[in-house]
Amino acid sequence: MTTHGKAGRGSSRYQRRSEWRKWDLHIHTPGTAREDKYAGWAEFVQALKSTKDVSVVGITDYLSIANYELLIRQKKDAKFGSIDLLIPNIEFRVTPQTDRGHAVNLHLLIDPSGTEHCDEINRALARLSIEYQRQPYSCTRAEITKLGAAYNAKLTDDDARYREGINQFKVDFAVFWNWYENEAWLREHSLVCAAGGNDGPSGIKDSGWAAMQEEIWRSAHIIFSDRRLHSDCARTEAPYIHKHKRHHFSRRGHPRRLTPRSGKLQAPSSRPPAEPFSHRRGRGRPQIG
Repeated sequence: MTTHGKAGRGSSRYQRRSEWRKWDLHIHTPGTAREDKYAGWAEFVQALKSTKDVSVVGITDYLSIANYELLIRQKKDAKFGSIDLLIPNIEFRVTPQTDRGHAVNLHLLIDPSGTEHCDEINRALARLSIEYQRQPYSCTRAEITKLGAAYNAKLTDDDARYREGINQFKVDFAVFWNWYENEAWLREHSLVCAAGGNDGPSGIKDSGWAAMQEEIWRSAHIIFSDRRLHSDCARTEAPYIHKHKRHHFSRRGHPRRLTPRSGKLQAPSSRPPAEPFSHRRGRGRPQIG
């Protein structure tokens, strides 16, 4: 537990009891399975080292934390500018699909404080699976690559097979939620984040899926939003995080800001960014800040 009394403030670089710190929680990296628009790792790492105003970055990828693991190994040997903390952000696509024919976008933001958190995350992901032609495929790189090869036998490169497997790995929301609820460590150390735009539950327009849409909203601890919240968002009391559409670090816009449903900025937390996950008393849900 962090101390905020007079004795504790002298050893912290955050000298005030409350201080705004910018977080950018949805940043893809080079090598991400989709949305890879970087020239390479050198450019990306240099962008991190040049950062002057962002304290926390969510390293995002589809169904994986491999690139997050790569970066935290590098961070042990090099300071990433003003960045104090990297958080793993796993992006999922779940059904039912939106009216545009896309799966619903969900994220898991995971507490990175434990020394074994990467092992715990990878073990949990290995227990999530889908079926294709009656064959189960778990959420690991090897199995996702096999899924891509099974779906498209013309692919001969493992990287291409993996990208195809990522594209095909869509989980029914009920399966996703049952998996999440039964993963004790993951449930206690993560936040479920739903997209607030048409790539989230709001994109489900068919009234026949309204109950499922409500269930997805109810599962969310927080919402990623570009402030264009839809009326169906009223079904959740989750706070939202303002985000910019461009989620590449070298091209990012304004960092995310945790905001209550009223639309006003939340009072800044006095907790340093080393402890981003805690629990609300009485609700049993983790929160950021």
